[in-house]
Formats: sequence, C-alpha cells, structure tokens
Amino acid sequence: MILPKYRGVDAGWFFHVVVVYNGRVYDAWTGRAGDTIAEYKAQWTRHNKIDFGF
Repeated sequence: MILPKYRGVDAGWFFHVVVVYNGRVYDAWTGRAGDTIAEYKAQWTRHNKIDFGF
C-alpha cells in the first residue's frame, strides 16, 4: 500500500522512516528543529488513517 501525499507531494512511498526525539519528529523535510508530533502528522493527507507508531 502506497502512503498518501506528504507535504503536498505524492512520493509513491511504501514506508517512511523518521526519528522521534524529545517529542519532536525529524526527517529530511522537517529541518533542524524538527516538527512537533502534531505538526508532523498534519503534513500527511489522510493522516487519521495512518498508524504512525508514535
């Protein structure tokens, strides 16, 4: 199953790996400060259907 759009882009990903540290999420698109978990999840289309695991 392909993941939905992330930050408005349909990347065609089957999975996406991030780091969660001190309540912030980091990946190649969040920048040095990361995003709060709520901010990060809001970047996904249909985020309420994804099991983020955190």
